[in-house]
Amino acid sequence: MLDPVEAEKVYNRLSDIIRNAGLDWLIADVTHQISMGKQGAKDIQVESTLPGPQGDYLPKRKGRRAAFIVTQPLNENERLLLLIEALEAATVGLSLGIVNFYEIIGKDNNQFRSIGFAADNEVNELMHVDLEILNRKKDVLHLQDLLKELKEAV
Repeated sequence: MLDPVEAEKVYNRLSDIIRNAGLDWLIADVTHQISMGKQGAKDIQVESTLPGPQGDYLPKRKGRRAAFIVTQPLNENERLLLLIEALEAATVGLSLGIVNFYEIIGKDNNQFRSIGFAADNEVNELMHVDLEILNRKKDVLHLQDLLKELKEAV
């Protein structure tokens, strides 16, 4: 398991690699998720005070316990895992989905020469993926193995 300093170094280096690959949107999404923190339930003892006759307050009396939803910051290892999982979904997940699509419809089906993807806010920019991706399946599976190994090390 990586200690927090190592996890931060790996996070920063992996972020640089992702940015250099042109996936700034992925870093922005992960950064937003990190800023939201992680939610959890926490039981808190509700206490009340009663004002005294001279405006001072009497000692607190214990009240009921209540469950509240609280947000806590992610630690360095959790941040790194979030980044790895986002990278895995954006690269391996999407690629294997396309490979499976081409394998299901068949390589010899002349109806499909490529598949196009566009971001919701980028109507004019279309990314085309053609049958060449079938030749890259081994690379995608290798990347999947590397990311899995990195997750296990975190």
